[in-house]
Amino acid sequence: MPPELTDLASLGLPSDAVDAIAEFVREVEAVVPRLLGAYLHGSAARGAYAPPASDVDILLLLSGHCADEAIPRLVAAQASGRMAGTRIGAVCVTRAQLAAAILPVALDLVLPPDAEPQRDAANLGMMFPLDWQDAWECGVALSGPPVREVLTPAPREMLTASVAWLFPHLAANFKNPELMLCRAARVLTEGRLCSKPEAGRWALKVFDARWHGLIGKALAERERGGSQAVCSPEELADFQRACAELIQAATGVAL
Repeated sequence: MPPELTDLASLGLPSDAVDAIAEFVREVEAVVPRLLGAYLHGSAARGAYAPPASDVDILLLLSGHCADEAIPRLVAAQASGRMAGTRIGAVCVTRAQLAAAILPVALDLVLPPDAEPQRDAANLGMMFPLDWQDAWECGVALSGPPVREVLTPAPREMLTASVAWLFPHLAANFKNPELMLCRAARVLTEGRLCSKPEAGRWALKVFDARWHGLIGKALAERERGGSQAVCSPEELADFQRACAELIQAATGVAL
């Protein structure tokens, strides 16, 4: 196993996930000659990995375009990990694409955990500043230099615009929607990311007590590895409005 991967177990990752990550990184290094670095981020890097709800998120920073010929081997490595219970998602972005600092970010290649590879992924490019910031905050180098030697923080205005664009879609389209809303509230009010469990614990401190039962149930669902909403659609819509009100009161951003 590459030396960069030997400490992944200290993050609480099970051995099958560590093996799947190692295989994927070996394939990346073999078929992506323009690779500058591969960085684990998200729940797997923050010590909050809870399968089957959690994916493994990897950011691949490139000096240039990823060749089409590399994609089948990367997809095969994803499939191998998925069969072992580890769902790996990866985003390839070039240094030039980051330097442009515009939304949507013109991502070079997206490899979703359970979907076909995408070259032109405008919606994912709108969400990418969250991955960017997450990798800068907690990224673990799987290949290449430490993350802060090659990345700067996502520009605050891009991060705000990304979360504002994403916010209306969180309740209906994302796993653990209550905790996703908590995380969006924390990103916009404090300017930094966190794991879903950390977002829920933060929300218990800042939201009115009427929401504590809902947040507590959402945290328990996530702790079990579940990903479903824990309340009715009507209550979830009410909580989303409460999040929007908290965000506007703290930042002036209307969602």
